[in-house]
Amino acid sequence: MSDLEDLYPYRFSALSYSKAERFDAWREEHQHHNISLKMREITILDANFCGMHLGELMLGRWRFLSKRESTINNFAYRSLDKIRKDNLDHYYFRLSLSDSWIYNDDSRQAKIRPSQLAVIDLGQSYNLSIAEGEVIMLMVPRDLLPTTTANFHGAVLNHSLGQLFAEHIRALFLHAPHLPKNDMPQVMQATLGFLHATLSATPDNIIQAQTAIDTTLFNRIRHYIDQNLNSNKLNVNQICEQIGISRSHLYRLFETVGGVASYICSRRLSKVHSILSSQITPRQRIADLAYEYGFSSPVQFARAYKRKFSYSPSETKRIVLPTDEDSSVLKPSGDFWLRSR
Repeated sequence: MSDLEDLYPYRFSALSYSKAERFDAWREEHQHHNISLKMREITILDANFCGMHLGELMLGRWRFLSKRESTINNFAYRSLDKIRKDNLDHYYFRLSLSDSWIYNDDSRQAKIRPSQLAVIDLGQSYNLSIAEGEVIMLMVPRDLLPTTTANFHGAVLNHSLGQLFAEHIRALFLHAPHLPKNDMPQVMQATLGFLHATLSATPDNIIQAQTAIDTTLFNRIRHYIDQNLNSNKLNVNQICEQIGISRSHLYRLFETVGGVASYICSRRLSKVHSILSSQITPRQRIADLAYEYGFSSPVQFARAYKRKFSYSPSETKRIVLPTDEDSSVLKPSGDFWLRSR
Protein backbone atom coordinates (compact mmCIF):
# COMPACT_ATOMS: atom_id res chain seq x y z
CA MET A 1 0.00 0.00 0.00
CA SER A 2 1.03 3.60 -0.50
CA ASP A 3 1.99 5.93 2.35
CA LEU A 4 -1.42 7.63 2.03
CA GLU A 5 -3.29 4.34 2.43
CA ASP A 6 -1.26 3.56 5.56
CA LEU A 7 -2.65 6.70 7.19
CA TYR A 8 -6.25 5.52 6.89
CA PRO A 9 -7.59 3.61 9.94
CA TYR A 10 -9.71 1.14 7.91
CA ARG A 11 -7.76 -0.91 5.38
CA PHE A 12 -8.27 -4.07 3.39
CA SER A 13 -6.16 -5.75 0.72
CA ALA A 14 -7.02 -8.91 -1.19
CA LEU A 15 -3.30 -9.37 -1.75
CA SER A 16 -3.06 -10.44 1.89
CA TYR A 17 -4.83 -13.66 0.83
CA SER A 18 -3.86 -16.50 -1.46
CA LYS A 19 -5.13 -16.35 -5.04
CA ALA A 20 -7.74 -18.98 -4.23
CA GLU A 21 -9.05 -16.97 -1.26
CA ARG A 22 -9.02 -13.48 -2.79
CA PHE A 23 -12.49 -13.43 -4.31
CA ASP A 24 -14.25 -14.62 -1.15
CA ALA A 25 -12.27 -12.20 1.03
CA TRP A 26 -13.03 -9.29 -1.30
CA ARG A 27 -16.72 -10.26 -1.60
CA GLU A 28 -17.01 -10.46 2.20
CA GLU A 29 -15.50 -6.98 2.54
CA HIS A 30 -17.90 -5.55 -0.06
CA GLN A 31 -20.93 -6.18 2.14
CA HIS A 32 -23.16 -3.33 1.00
CA HIS A 33 -23.47 -5.08 -2.39
CA ASN A 34 -24.18 -8.54 -3.68
CA ILE A 35 -21.36 -9.62 -5.99
CA SER A 36 -22.02 -11.77 -9.03
CA LEU A 37 -20.73 -15.29 -8.42
CA LYS A 38 -19.57 -15.39 -12.05
CA MET A 39 -16.74 -13.14 -10.92
CA ARG A 40 -15.10 -16.18 -9.32
CA GLU A 41 -13.75 -16.85 -12.79
CA ILE A 42 -11.66 -13.67 -12.86
CA THR A 43 -8.11 -13.29 -11.57
CA ILE A 44 -7.92 -10.49 -9.01
CA LEU A 45 -4.65 -8.62 -9.48
CA ASP A 46 -5.37 -6.00 -6.83
CA ALA A 47 -8.41 -5.20 -4.71
CA ASN A 48 -8.01 -2.93 -1.74
CA PHE A 49 -9.89 -0.40 0.33
CA CYS A 50 -8.89 2.39 2.69
CA GLY A 51 -11.32 4.63 4.53
CA MET A 52 -12.25 6.61 7.61
CA HIS A 53 -15.14 8.32 9.34
CA LEU A 54 -15.54 12.09 9.18
CA GLY A 55 -18.05 12.41 11.98
CA GLU A 56 -21.16 10.70 10.60
CA LEU A 57 -19.79 10.59 7.05
CA MET A 58 -17.76 7.72 5.62
CA LEU A 59 -15.00 8.47 3.12
CA GLY A 60 -12.96 5.87 1.30
CA ARG A 61 -11.41 4.56 -1.88
CA TRP A 62 -11.69 1.21 -3.61
CA ARG A 63 -9.04 0.03 -6.05
CA PHE A 64 -9.82 -2.96 -8.26
CA LEU A 65 -7.67 -4.52 -10.99
CA SER A 66 -8.38 -7.87 -12.58
CA LYS A 67 -7.62 -10.18 -15.45
CA ARG A 68 -10.76 -11.60 -17.01
CA GLU A 69 -12.30 -12.90 -20.17
CA SER A 70 -14.36 -10.28 -22.03
CA THR A 71 -17.45 -12.47 -21.69
CA ILE A 72 -17.41 -12.28 -17.89
CA ASN A 73 -19.44 -9.42 -16.50
CA ASN A 74 -18.07 -7.56 -13.49
CA PHE A 75 -21.13 -6.38 -11.65
CA ALA A 76 -22.53 -5.77 -8.21
CA TYR A 77 -26.14 -5.34 -7.27
CA ARG A 78 -28.23 -4.32 -4.32
CA SER A 79 -31.33 -6.43 -3.98
CA LEU A 80 -34.45 -5.77 -1.92
CA ASP A 81 -33.46 -8.69 0.31
CA LYS A 82 -30.03 -7.10 0.93
CA ILE A 83 -31.69 -3.75 1.71
CA ARG A 84 -34.03 -5.37 4.27
CA LYS A 85 -31.23 -7.31 5.95
CA ASP A 86 -28.48 -4.70 6.35
CA ASN A 87 -30.68 -1.65 6.97
CA LEU A 88 -27.94 0.60 5.56
CA ASP A 89 -29.84 3.86 5.24
CA HIS A 90 -27.32 6.03 3.39
CA TYR A 91 -26.69 7.82 0.14
CA TYR A 92 -23.64 6.63 -1.76
CA PHE A 93 -21.75 9.26 -3.78
CA ARG A 94 -19.48 7.44 -6.22
CA LEU A 95 -16.61 9.01 -8.15
CA SER A 96 -14.66 6.82 -10.57
CA LEU A 97 -11.18 8.17 -11.23
CA SER A 98 -10.07 6.02 -14.12
CA ASP A 99 -12.80 3.92 -15.76
CA SER A 100 -16.38 4.22 -16.97
CA TRP A 101 -19.05 2.09 -15.33
CA ILE A 102 -22.67 1.19 -16.01
CA TYR A 103 -25.58 1.88 -13.67
CA ASN A 104 -29.03 0.43 -14.21
CA ASP A 105 -32.28 -0.15 -12.36
CA ASP A 106 -35.79 -1.08 -13.43
CA SER A 107 -36.37 2.21 -15.22
CA ARG A 108 -33.07 3.30 -16.77
CA GLN A 109 -29.48 2.62 -17.63
CA ALA A 110 -26.62 5.12 -17.65
CA LYS A 111 -22.93 5.09 -18.46
CA ILE A 112 -20.96 7.03 -15.85
CA ARG A 113 -17.64 8.35 -17.12
CA PRO A 114 -14.43 9.03 -15.17
CA SER A 115 -14.59 12.14 -12.95
CA GLN A 116 -18.40 12.15 -13.01
CA LEU A 117 -20.10 12.00 -9.62
CA ALA A 118 -23.09 9.67 -9.33
CA VAL A 119 -25.71 9.52 -6.57
CA ILE A 120 -26.96 6.12 -5.40
CA ASP A 121 -29.69 5.59 -2.82
CA LEU A 122 -28.81 2.48 -0.82
CA GLY A 123 -32.49 2.19 0.09
CA GLN A 124 -33.37 1.38 -3.54
CA SER A 125 -32.36 -1.58 -5.70
CA TYR A 126 -29.92 -1.27 -8.61
CA ASN A 127 -27.11 -2.95 -10.54
CA LEU A 128 -23.71 -1.46 -11.35
CA SER A 129 -20.65 -2.65 -13.18
CA ILE A 130 -17.42 -2.83 -11.19
CA ALA A 131 -14.99 -0.35 -12.67
CA GLU A 132 -11.34 -1.18 -13.05
CA GLY A 133 -9.04 1.30 -11.35
CA GLU A 134 -9.98 3.57 -8.46
CA VAL A 135 -13.32 4.77 -7.10
CA ILE A 136 -13.71 7.33 -4.31
CA MET A 137 -16.85 6.95 -2.24
CA LEU A 138 -18.63 9.17 0.24
CA MET A 139 -21.49 7.73 2.28
CA VAL A 140 -23.91 10.11 3.96
CA PRO A 141 -26.74 9.12 6.34
CA ARG A 142 -30.16 9.75 4.82
CA ASP A 143 -31.35 12.01 7.64
CA LEU A 144 -28.50 14.49 7.00
CA LEU A 145 -29.75 15.30 3.49
CA PRO A 146 -33.03 16.68 2.09
CA THR A 147 -35.80 14.16 1.43
CA THR A 148 -35.67 15.16 -2.24
CA THR A 149 -32.21 13.55 -2.51
CA ALA A 150 -33.97 10.23 -3.20
CA ASN A 151 -35.02 11.69 -6.56
CA PHE A 152 -31.35 11.76 -7.60
CA HIS A 153 -30.99 7.96 -7.40
CA GLY A 154 -28.87 6.91 -10.37
CA ALA A 155 -28.25 10.49 -11.50
CA VAL A 156 -24.96 12.17 -12.36
CA LEU A 157 -24.30 15.56 -10.75
CA ASN A 158 -23.02 16.97 -14.00
CA HIS A 159 -23.59 20.69 -13.46
CA SER A 160 -20.75 23.00 -12.49
CA LEU A 161 -21.40 22.73 -8.76
CA GLY A 162 -21.49 18.93 -9.02
CA GLN A 163 -18.10 19.00 -10.72
CA LEU A 164 -16.74 21.23 -7.96
CA PHE A 165 -18.08 18.87 -5.30
CA ALA A 166 -16.42 15.96 -7.10
CA GLU A 167 -13.12 17.86 -6.84
CA HIS A 168 -13.85 18.50 -3.16
CA ILE A 169 -14.26 14.76 -2.53
CA ARG A 170 -11.04 14.04 -4.40
CA ALA A 171 -9.11 16.65 -2.35
CA LEU A 172 -10.78 15.47 0.85
CA PHE A 173 -9.54 11.94 0.28
CA LEU A 174 -5.97 13.16 -0.22
CA HIS A 175 -5.90 15.37 2.86
CA ALA A 176 -8.36 13.87 5.37
CA PRO A 177 -5.78 11.64 7.12
CA HIS A 178 -3.64 14.71 7.86
CA LEU A 179 -6.47 16.74 9.44
CA PRO A 180 -6.26 17.46 13.17
CA LYS A 181 -9.10 15.75 15.06
CA ASN A 182 -10.36 19.13 16.23
CA ASP A 183 -11.01 20.09 12.60
CA MET A 184 -13.14 17.03 11.80
CA PRO A 185 -16.52 18.51 12.86
CA GLN A 186 -15.89 21.62 10.76
CA VAL A 187 -14.83 19.54 7.77
CA MET A 188 -17.96 17.41 8.06
CA GLN A 189 -20.20 20.48 8.28
CA ALA A 190 -18.41 22.18 5.38
CA THR A 191 -18.77 19.05 3.24
CA LEU A 192 -22.45 18.73 4.12
CA GLY A 193 -23.02 22.41 3.38
CA PHE A 194 -21.32 22.02 0.01
CA LEU A 195 -23.36 18.88 -0.71
CA HIS A 196 -26.65 20.59 0.22
CA ALA A 197 -25.77 23.41 -2.16
CA THR A 198 -24.87 20.90 -4.88
CA LEU A 199 -28.19 19.10 -4.55
CA SER A 200 -30.18 22.33 -4.32
CA ALA A 201 -28.04 24.46 -6.66
CA THR A 202 -29.45 27.81 -5.55
CA PRO A 203 -27.19 30.90 -5.38
CA ASP A 204 -27.72 31.35 -1.62
CA ASN A 205 -26.75 27.77 -0.84
CA ILE A 206 -23.70 28.00 -3.05
CA ILE A 207 -22.50 31.08 -1.15
CA GLN A 208 -23.23 29.46 2.22
CA ALA A 209 -21.32 26.29 1.32
CA GLN A 210 -18.34 28.19 -0.06
CA THR A 211 -18.18 30.35 3.07
CA ALA A 212 -18.09 27.27 5.31
CA ILE A 213 -15.40 25.63 3.20
CA ASP A 214 -13.30 28.79 3.11
CA THR A 215 -13.52 29.18 6.89
CA THR A 216 -12.33 25.61 7.44
CA LEU A 217 -9.51 26.04 4.92
CA PHE A 218 -8.42 29.34 6.45
CA ASN A 219 -8.22 27.80 9.92
CA ARG A 220 -6.30 24.78 8.61
CA ILE A 221 -3.79 27.01 6.85
CA ARG A 222 -3.32 29.19 9.94
CA HIS A 223 -2.65 26.06 12.00
CA TYR A 224 -0.17 24.79 9.39
CA ILE A 225 1.65 28.13 9.34
CA ASP A 226 1.92 28.23 13.14
CA GLN A 227 3.34 24.70 13.18
CA ASN A 228 6.02 25.59 10.62
CA LEU A 229 7.11 29.13 11.53
CA ASN A 230 10.79 28.17 11.77
CA SER A 231 10.81 26.10 8.58
CA ASN A 232 12.75 27.53 5.65
CA LYS A 233 10.28 25.74 3.36
CA LEU A 234 7.30 27.76 4.60
CA ASN A 235 6.11 29.65 1.54
CA VAL A 236 3.13 29.91 -0.79
CA ASN A 237 4.14 26.89 -2.89
CA GLN A 238 4.61 24.68 0.16
CA ILE A 239 1.25 25.69 1.64
CA CYS A 240 -0.56 25.03 -1.65
CA GLU A 241 1.06 21.60 -1.94
CA GLN A 242 0.40 20.53 1.65
CA ILE A 243 -3.15 21.87 1.94
CA GLY A 244 -4.25 21.12 -1.62
CA ILE A 245 -5.30 24.61 -2.65
CA SER A 246 -4.55 26.82 -5.65
CA ARG A 247 -2.40 29.95 -5.34
CA SER A 248 -5.30 32.20 -6.36
CA HIS A 249 -7.59 30.64 -3.73
CA LEU A 250 -4.90 30.99 -1.06
CA TYR A 251 -4.37 34.66 -1.92
CA ARG A 252 -8.12 35.29 -1.80
CA LEU A 253 -8.47 33.68 1.65
CA PHE A 254 -5.77 35.93 3.12
CA GLU A 255 -6.79 39.21 1.46
CA THR A 256 -8.56 40.43 4.59
CA VAL A 257 -5.43 39.99 6.74
CA GLY A 258 -3.04 41.74 4.37
CA GLY A 259 -1.96 38.75 2.31
CA VAL A 260 -0.41 35.39 3.10
CA ALA A 261 3.22 36.62 3.07
CA SER A 262 2.36 39.44 5.45
CA TYR A 263 0.50 37.02 7.72
CA ILE A 264 3.46 34.62 7.87
CA CYS A 265 5.82 37.49 8.68
CA SER A 266 3.49 38.75 11.42
CA ARG A 267 3.18 35.32 13.02
CA ARG A 268 6.95 34.85 12.93
CA LEU A 269 7.49 38.21 14.59
CA SER A 270 4.94 37.32 17.27
CA LYS A 271 6.67 34.00 17.88
CA VAL A 272 10.06 35.67 18.29
CA HIS A 273 8.47 38.29 20.54
CA SER A 274 7.14 35.49 22.74
CA ILE A 275 10.61 33.95 22.96
CA LEU A 276 12.35 37.25 23.73
CA SER A 277 9.83 38.23 26.39
CA SER A 278 9.97 34.91 28.23
CA GLN A 279 11.86 34.58 31.49
CA ILE A 280 13.72 31.49 30.31
CA THR A 281 17.52 31.81 30.40
CA PRO A 282 19.87 31.68 28.67
CA ARG A 283 18.21 33.61 25.88
CA GLN A 284 18.91 32.92 22.23
CA ARG A 285 20.86 35.52 20.32
CA ILE A 286 18.61 37.90 18.39
CA ALA A 287 20.57 37.35 15.18
CA ASP A 288 20.12 33.57 15.47
CA LEU A 289 16.37 33.99 15.97
CA ALA A 290 16.16 36.26 12.95
CA TYR A 291 17.69 33.62 10.68
CA GLU A 292 15.79 30.75 12.30
CA TYR A 293 12.45 32.43 11.63
CA GLY A 294 12.99 33.19 7.99
CA PHE A 295 14.45 36.71 7.88
CA SER A 296 17.28 37.40 5.45
CA SER A 297 19.32 39.42 7.95
CA PRO A 298 19.18 40.74 11.53
CA VAL A 299 18.75 44.26 10.13
CA GLN A 300 15.67 43.28 8.09
CA PHE A 301 14.28 41.49 11.15
CA ALA A 302 14.89 44.44 13.50
CA ARG A 303 13.11 46.87 11.17
CA ALA A 304 10.07 44.61 10.78
CA TYR A 305 10.01 43.96 14.53
CA LYS A 306 10.06 47.65 15.41
CA ARG A 307 7.28 48.39 12.89
CA LYS A 308 5.06 45.79 14.56
CA PHE A 309 5.80 46.42 18.24
CA SER A 310 7.12 50.03 18.29
CA TYR A 311 10.33 49.04 20.05
CA SER A 312 13.46 47.10 19.11
CA PRO A 313 14.05 43.40 19.82
CA SER A 314 16.70 44.22 22.42
CA GLU A 315 14.22 46.36 24.38
CA THR A 316 11.56 43.65 24.56
CA LYS A 317 12.29 42.05 27.89
CA ARG A 318 12.71 45.38 29.67
CA ILE A 319 9.37 46.64 28.36
CA VAL A 320 7.31 43.48 28.72
CA LEU A 321 8.80 42.41 32.05
CA PRO A 322 9.89 45.66 33.77
CA THR A 323 12.11 45.55 36.85
CA ASP A 324 11.17 47.25 40.10
CA GLU A 325 13.40 50.19 39.21
CA ASP A 326 11.78 50.96 35.88
CA SER A 327 8.27 49.63 36.52
CA SER A 328 6.96 53.20 36.64
CA VAL A 329 7.98 53.82 33.06
CA LEU A 330 7.57 52.08 29.74
CA LYS A 331 4.58 50.07 30.99
CA PRO A 332 2.68 48.40 28.17
CA SER A 333 -0.72 49.84 27.43
CA GLY A 334 -3.89 47.92 28.20
CA ASP A 335 -4.17 46.71 24.62
CA PHE A 336 -0.63 45.35 24.52
CA TRP A 337 -1.84 41.72 24.53
CA LEU A 338 -3.86 42.47 21.41
CA ARG A 339 -0.97 44.12 19.57
CA SER A 340 1.50 41.37 20.42
CA ARG A 341 -0.46 38.47 18.95
